Amino acid sequence: MRVVELDELKLVGFRVRCEGDQYAAEIPKAAVRLKARLAEIEHAVEPKWMVGAFKPVEDGEEDDGYWLGVRVEQFGEVPAGMTTITVPPQRYALKWHYGPNTEVGKTYERLHRLIREAGLEREPDAWNVEIGKRWGEPMEAGGTVELELYETIKP
Repeated sequence: MRVVELDELKLVGFRVRCEGDQYAAEIPKAAVRLKARLAEIEHAVEPKWMVGAFKPVEDGEEDDGYWLGVRVEQFGEVPAGMTTITVPPQRYALKWHYGPNTEVGKTYERLHRLIREAGLEREPDAWNVEIGKRWGEPMEAGGTVELELYETIKP
């Protein structure tokens, strides 16, 4: 685990909303759709990296779901069916996950333990970020993913 700070992230992409046990199947489908439409996204920065954002504890309907997109310098015209989100600058505990997408939760459990052992405290109502460098290929739940998991921690 490492502690890092990220600047503000502006994302354009899709919002995925489903039952909790369905995210491992639905997020890869959204990633395939996103990759097929990358050329439509204006002002993309490092489009080879997929960025996911979610709040572990949602404040309401507006926070429900998982946002999957690419980072942009600024918001331009948003392609049909896509949405935008801005993740504020935050401090994170970072852990790498390589393995089945259905086991990301186990990596988060290890990360949470490491955060506690380091004497740090999570911010569960703040945006968590996941950055994938290999993404957008058709995959069933249980497929292999490589992600950097950023869990927001208190300053």
